[in-house]
This record gives sequence, structure tokens and C-alpha cells, in this order.
Amino acid sequence: MTNRVSGVMLPVLVGLMVLLGVPAAAQEQPGLTVYYYRDGQAVAVERPLALRGAAGADAQAILRALLAGPSPAERDAGLASALPAGAELAAVAVDGEEATVDLRLPLTFLRGELEAAGSDAIVEQVVKTLHPLGLHRVQVRAADEGGAWLPLSSFFPRPEVPAPSLPENGEPLPAQAAPMLEAAGQPPAGGQGRPRGPLTGKTVWLSGGHGWYWSATLNRWTTQRGNNYGLVEDLSNAEAVNYYLARYLWNAGADVWMVRERAMSQAEVIVDNDAGSPAYSETGSWAVSSTPGYNGGTYRWASTYSSQTSTATWRPDLPRADWYAVWAWYLEGANRPFDARYQVQHAGGVTEVRLSQEVHGRTWRYLGEYYFEAGTAGAVTLINASDETGQAVIADAVRFGGGMGSIAVGGGTSGRPRWEEQATYWARYQGAPPEVVPNDVVARPLYAEWETARGYPGEAQNAVFVSWHTNAGGGTGSESYIHVSEPTPGSAQLQGWIHAELIADLRAGWNPEWRDRGQKAADFGELRELSSIPGVLLEVAFHDSDDPGDADDLREPIFRQVAARAVAQGIVRYFAARDGLPAQLAPEPPGRLVARNTAPGQVTLSWAPPPCCDGLVGDAAAGYKVYHSANGRAFDNGRETTATSLAFE
Repeated sequence: MTNRVSGVMLPVLVGLMVLLGVPAAAQEQPGLTVYYYRDGQAVAVERPLALRGAAGADAQAILRALLAGPSPAERDAGLASALPAGAELAAVAVDGEEATVDLRLPLTFLRGELEAAGSDAIVEQVVKTLHPLGLHRVQVRAADEGGAWLPLSSFFPRPEVPAPSLPENGEPLPAQAAPMLEAAGQPPAGGQGRPRGPLTGKTVWLSGGHGWYWSATLNRWTTQRGNNYGLVEDLSNAEAVNYYLARYLWNAGADVWMVRERAMSQAEVIVDNDAGSPAYSETGSWAVSSTPGYNGGTYRWASTYSSQTSTATWRPDLPRADWYAVWAWYLEGANRPFDARYQVQHAGGVTEVRLSQEVHGRTWRYLGEYYFEAGTAGAVTLINASDETGQAVIADAVRFGGGMGSIAVGGGTSGRPRWEEQATYWARYQGAPPEVVPNDVVARPLYAEWETARGYPGEAQNAVFVSWHTNAGGGTGSESYIHVSEPTPGSAQLQGWIHAELIADLRAGWNPEWRDRGQKAADFGELRELSSIPGVLLEVAFHDSDDPGDADDLREPIFRQVAARAVAQGIVRYFAARDGLPAQLAPEPPGRLVARNTAPGQVTLSWAPPPCCDGLVGDAAAGYKVYHSANGRAFDNGRETTATSLAFE
């Protein structure tokens, strides 16, 4: 493992669903709470009940109070229930930490009104209300026309993800089998591209939850959650995932995919081969496609050789100096190289990134984030050198930056940065068909499943899905969820490793009294629609408890960093345990950096090894990578050393 001396060490982010904490149910506890909604967010409401210590009877009492609904005064205050009028409790069965709740609900509601978001809301109300009883695995059912008890999610159609298929192309070159290592994540060359690490060959899908969306009810764009103590969950989740978790995982070598836009710059420049000179230029021999490329236009292709004979260059005119994510678009195929070589010419130098053009085409493929000066000094060049000769390397479009939302709904676009929008719009922008994005609740897992299926065979077996959320209802602490009845294989193990690491690290590195709200299971849509990828949903903390409360913690960057690092370490431990390997945890940044003039024209940097191996931080550093920058923003590809000093001339 290596560690950066210059540059930023990036943390890992995790999301946990957190429920309201209430004392255990072994004795009377007056003033219990049930949960309703205000402005789409769960709110705890006190009821004059007492627990008697009999789990089944206590569950019946508290659920009947929930089903009674808000009082007239509470309704006037804006509280509402997701449960329809006429809902009745038929039965509740308790077995240890498991509860099965049977509700009598009108068939007109079940067959005509219930959908994924409404089902999730009902389940959330029940799960949160039962939390004081220590019930962590909760299934909510309703009776169908024949009296059979079925999960709520059985009463509305489950979306079907289209089966993947390679598009046909007109390039007259034969297909070749890619090396097996390519199926393990296509690690790029070293440098500012994705490093090699313990997660090389693994794919991690990250869901930062919620985001701006068009509300037909309100007839305007809105967030799914409101402002709570300076936190809007739709944005704070994405910030934690983008700034910390995604970067920790990238630094560990993972192929990180996001269900929302990751690039937070508002500028976006797309250069297509059809634009021609000076934005697009070529050397050597290229041919025009006979099949459509990006945006219905053409693409260019060249045959690959063992050494470079042709190049294609995209040169954007960038509006300002900034960090820009870089993406490539191509038409995939079996007669493509597994190591297409993109050379990113940024303000710090040139970084080569390799990715396979055999899979994951017709979408924007992430090449990394780099600092560019304003204007046309930066570029991306694709060369036709490859370890797989006689294949067609594709030059189509390259994208710089994140941009503003571009999906028009309700008569216009959101007017917000794309990273702030919900997953449905990003998935559509990435080329997902309508069947994959019926609504935001299920678009996140369906998009992950759809795109993963477009990769190499077996890619899902080396992938995980982690959803990062914050909780509501006035409680404190962290909890995690897998699906209650149909968890994908590996989900329970993934939950166990991440949850244990999160709780332990928040206690060791933030608050010794941090509350563990448990490893739970419920029928939430974000987990239900995972069919091949292990998945866990995290509620990291409560965004609506403050002074003191979890919202104080969530506003702190160090809290987000500690939580993100814990989640990343949990993912590393999951794969290591599954594969029978020792877990290798990324080291911390080195300390006490000193620069000295040691000779005319020479500066020597020295530093202290980072802390390690205490159960909170990572392993000892086996080496270091020192990056040089002329302006503190644009860094070169670095120099490796095992020493704790390095001289620069």
C-alpha cells in the first residue's frame, strides 16, 4: 500500500438508516412513540402507552396506536400517515428479533393506489414504531382477494430489467477473448488514475439517496427532504459519498459506480468526434463508423497494434480553471480492445488510463478527476497501441465536468447542478431505458443491476451495493438494513462487516457513547430490487436531532470522514473474508511534513510515518508516493519511495 504526501487523502462514505432510540421493552416505559410523516419525513409522536414486557402484546398495543392515525390537532399541524383509512391490525407474530405484521388494508388501495414509495413509507412507519421492542427483522403483509398474506410489495408490479446484449457494429475485425484479469475490474495504469489496492477487481455501487425531483403534486421541482438544522438529506448524503466514501474506495482500487452524478462542478463540456477540428483531431489511419455513435452521430475507429500508429484527440474549451471529471463514450463490442488507452493531458502532466471497450459502452465511463486550466490547454488523447492487436478501438465523445441537470420534466429542467438531482435523471442521462427508472425508490438498485449485467460475465459476484442515508424521527445512532425475505447472497455478511466497523470506529474516533441501533431487515425497495449484487442500506445518523444531537455530528467533515473510512474498511474486510485473504486497509496520510533547502537548487521533503494498526486507522504504510505541483492544485503522477524523505532538484 502507498500513501500520498502531497494531495488529499480521500475518505470513505457509508449510509445507514437510523431509527429513534427508546429504552428496551423489559419494563414499563410510558410515553412511547409512533411515527407519522410531515413534508415527506418521519416524525415521532408520543402516545400514552406502557410496555409490559410481553413482546407480542406490546407490539399489538403500539401498532394499534399507530393505526389509529394522527389526532385532529396533529393533522392540523401537518402530520399524516401512509396507511390508508380503514387499516386494521389482523395479527402480529414475534419470534426473538423477528416480527411479522399482518394488516387488513382495502383491496382498492392495494391494487389501485399502492406503489413502491408508499410501500416503503408504510414499512418505515411500522419498523420505526416497533424499534423500542428490539424487533430488528420486520415483515409487513396484507391479505389478497383469496385471504393469502403477502408482502406489501407483492401488490404492485415489479419492474423487469431488460436483458443485456452487445450491439452490432460494422467494423470488419474478429472478436477476441479478453484476459481473465480484465473481468476483474480493468485496473488502469498507475498515476492519478485509479490505483491498485485491496479492492482492485471489485466493483462498488454507491447510492447517496434522494435529490431534487419534479413533483406533479406541487407542480414544481423540490427535494425529498426538507432543511433540518442546516442539513438537507438530499444533498448532505451526496456530499458525504462524493467527497469521502467514493474517493476512499477509488484509492483502494475499486471500480466505483454511482447512482447519482459524482462530479460536482457545474461546468460541462462535451467534445464529439463529429465536431471536427480544432476540438477533435486525428493522426494516422481512422475510419468512420457505419453504425450510430454518441447522440446519433458517427464514431471513428482504428485497428490496434502493439505500438502506437494512430491517435484521436479531444480538446475542450473549458470556461474556468477547476477540477473536472473526465468521461469517455464508445460503442462496446466483442471486437474491441480490453485496454483502450486514454491519455489525459491535465495541468499537472499526462496520466494514462486504460479501460475495456468490450463492455459498459453507450454510457459515460469515468476516467478520473483532474485539474485543468481554463481554455484549450487540456486534452484527452486515445492511442491505438494495445496488448490485444487486431481489434477496433473507438473514438467517439469525451465529457469534461458534471454540469447542470438536463432532463426536462414538467415543462423544464431543474436548474440545479446534476449531482443534486435524484437517481432517475442520472440513470436516464447514462442511457438507462425507461423500465430501469420507473421511480426513484427502485431506480437506484435497478440501474446498478442493469449496468452490471452489461459488464463481463460474473461481474456481479465481485460487486456490492451500499446505500448511504441519514435518518429522521428525532433519535440518535446508526443502523443498517438488508432485505427481510429476499436478500441477495452475501448481503448479511456485507452488512455484518460494514455495520461492525462503522459502530466501532464512530465510538473509537468520534463518540465513545455512539448508539448502535442494530443490524436490521425490512422490505425496502432499494434492497428488494437487487437480484444479483449483495446490498446494504445504512442510516448513518439522525439529521433531525440537534443541540446536542446527531445533526451536530453530520455537519462536521471529520464525522463524515470517520464514517466513510469505516464503511470502506468494512467493504475491504467483507471481500477479504469472502476470498480467504488478509484484509489490507489503506494507511493514513503521513504526518509532520517538512520542506528544507538542502543544497543550491534542491529541496528535501521529510515526513513521519502515519499512525496505524489501532483498530481505527489503517495498516502501516509500505511506501509513499510524493506528488509535485507548481500551484497546489495540479499535481503530476508522483514518485514512489519507501523512505521517509525525498529530494527534489
